[in-house]
Amino acid sequence: MLSRRNLVSAAWALAAGNHPSLKLFFEAASADDREAAPALQELARLWRPGYTAMVVDLTRILSQLGGAARDPAQSTDRVVDRLVRFLEERTRRTMGRNVGAWQRWMWELPYEPHPDFGEFKGLVYAGIDPRMRNFFPPGVESRIRLDRIDWGGVRVNGIPPLRNPKTTPAREATYLKDNHIVFGIAAKGEARAYPKRILAWHEMAIDRVGGPGFDDCVLHIVRDGDPLSEPGPQVWHQRIAV
Repeated sequence: MLSRRNLVSAAWALAAGNHPSLKLFFEAASADDREAAPALQELARLWRPGYTAMVVDLTRILSQLGGAARDPAQSTDRVVDRLVRFLEERTRRTMGRNVGAWQRWMWELPYEPHPDFGEFKGLVYAGIDPRMRNFFPPGVESRIRLDRIDWGGVRVNGIPPLRNPKTTPAREATYLKDNHIVFGIAAKGEARAYPKRILAWHEMAIDRVGGPGFDDCVLHIVRDGDPLSEPGPQVWHQRIAV
């Protein structure tokens, strides 16, 4: 229960534009209740709706990476449940561990993140792969909502690009049917067609087209849904950078 003094203190902090340190969020996710309890109390005192994404990130990554613990007191499930209860108390929403529901709800809110949210995401994702921290350099202004950036389930370079693939003349590509989708490019009289059924497993092809003097061509496919299913309207988007 917050005292009147704490409420006044919290109002003063908000008026001054103060934000909790990133350390508090990580302490709140500690398996040690003695460390987590005061951190959660301080976060509650300074709480803003824009912090929802930070707690959701912690619960999402801990749920994905957590394993069984010999000591129940060290269980990741306990930590996740604690964070979810805290989030539900602060937002007055009951969505449990349904990350998708939390995300849809917070995306409807005005985007007013913690000023160090980018650095926070880098630290959280570094728990998956230390190289991911480089994707969120501190002090860099973002032009997009960082709460819409989510882990796709693989580590850095976990999906290897298709590099300088061997090619087959079109007349010999008998494994393709007329209704199969290919992504094509032509430069200086040379052409390439990259079958979707192959590229879907790599998501990016790096190849040289057009002979000497022509820069490398990167074909980047952003997909949504089954990688082998034929796409509907606006499901697939291709970016060809030359």
